[in-house]
Formats: sequence, structure tokens, C-alpha cells
Amino acid sequence: MPPAHELPPGRPPIPGATSPATRGDPAPPTPATRAGVTKRLNPGQNGTKRYAQDYGERLVCVRYREDEGHRYTTVELVVDQRPVQRRKPPPPDLIPVVILHYEEDMRRRAVAAGARWDPAGRCFWISRAVAVELGLADREITGRVEAQRGVSARAPQEGGQRWERNGQR
Repeated sequence: MPPAHELPPGRPPIPGATSPATRGDPAPPTPATRAGVTKRLNPGQNGTKRYAQDYGERLVCVRYREDEGHRYTTVELVVDQRPVQRRKPPPPDLIPVVILHYEEDMRRRAVAAGARWDPAGRCFWISRAVAVELGLADREITGRVEAQRGVSARAPQEGGQRWERNGQR
């Protein structure tokens, strides 16, 4: 298969076109790229067969464009193919915190910072860094966060530093 920037045999070169290897900056728009698309055809449809023979599997589509009395035929080709290597972002370090129902201002600030309410656990889940920034780190729930309704968080008793669930510290 010839390199992607070479035309198949028998096709005349396009005046003013350069290969990607010799291009520095992107080329300014040409009349063909400014012209409006009148037809877009997939490989195999009438009007694409000649290009399908020339370009084979690399042909994505053929576009017919018209502008100021000129008709342009453009082809879209696959010039490179490689597997995508996506990195999965690390999960955020989320902690459950208690914000009491009457602390409306704190609740608004936490939600604005990305906290999410967990109705089953009756707590807010927020990243540890944001909890420290908002002064909520001392409200982290220790022990199990129950996945059922009716389990309420209790405020720390005298001298307590953490919030508790089910009397556990």
C-alpha cells in the first residue's frame, strides 16, 4: 500500500498540494474546503466506485462540494490506525461525612465542591482533600456506613473527635 499522502497511479497531482512531511503550518483554506457540501456518499454508492477502486479500505466517504459555479469532489481517507490506550483515572479518595439538616450553608458549599448525597447511608460523599478544605474532615463517619434507611449519624459525644455510626467509633 502506498503511503497515505501519495496519490494512486494514474491520478494527476493537485496543483499547490504538498505532502504532510513538507508541510509546516496548516494550509490556508482553499476554495474546495470553503465550498458547501451538496452530497456525502459512503463507499459502494453510485459516485464512489471509482474512488473505492483507487483507495480500497481506506476510503471513508466521498463528498461533492459546490461553490461559485465550481464543483469539487473530495475524499476522506483513513491514513493511520492504532489501538487506543485509555488510562482509567484513579478513583477519588471519597469519605462519608455528616452535614446536619440545619447547616444549609455548609451543605450548599459541599455540594458546590462536588459532594454527593447518599440517601441510603444518609451522608454526603466528598473527596478527602475537599473535606479538609471545607473543614469537614472531623465529621468523617467511622465504622460501617449502613446501606439502609433509618440509620442516623450521631454527633460526637464529649471529647469525641469523630462522628459515629451505630455507637461504633
